Amino acid sequence: MPDPLGSIFYEMWAHNKLVKPESFEVEGVGKDSIPLALDMSLIDAVPRFSDEQAFTMCRKMARSLGMMVGGSAGGNVHAAIELARGLEGPAVVIAVMPDSGVKYLSKIFNDEWMGEKGYKLECQARAPPPCVSPPRVLASRHLQPNPTRARRHVTGRLERILRRITR
Repeated sequence: MPDPLGSIFYEMWAHNKLVKPESFEVEGVGKDSIPLALDMSLIDAVPRFSDEQAFTMCRKMARSLGMMVGGSAGGNVHAAIELARGLEGPAVVIAVMPDSGVKYLSKIFNDEWMGEKGYKLECQARAPPPCVSPPRVLASRHLQPNPTRARRHVTGRLERILRRITR
């Protein structure tokens, strides 16, 4: 469960400690209170990310993939890539991208706003982690008539996308 710096989830998960929330810009993730329905014992990890990491990933995905996503999606993808870099052997990593970037044209995708906030406008590409085999992204559901062929098509497309954003 990725969590932005400034949110209280990480401290509650890691140390069972309720801390005072700090400010963060990423919308849609992180909280200043613990929802009663949240069972921290079911969470395996709470990777943390900064606003800049989330926004840089949003802009990188837009520039290299043509996918406009919001800050929470950028944070989730950033955390998924960092998690994948630390894994050995075959694994499946899933990142949820719950929002579109359309609502953030005046923020995340606005160079002036990014500059005013002190965020970098360009990110440096990093080499993908060494892998025993290339990373795979699995698709679980398709609405096309031939599910097997559709799954192969979507899986191949998602694998190419993952390779492009982890360069």
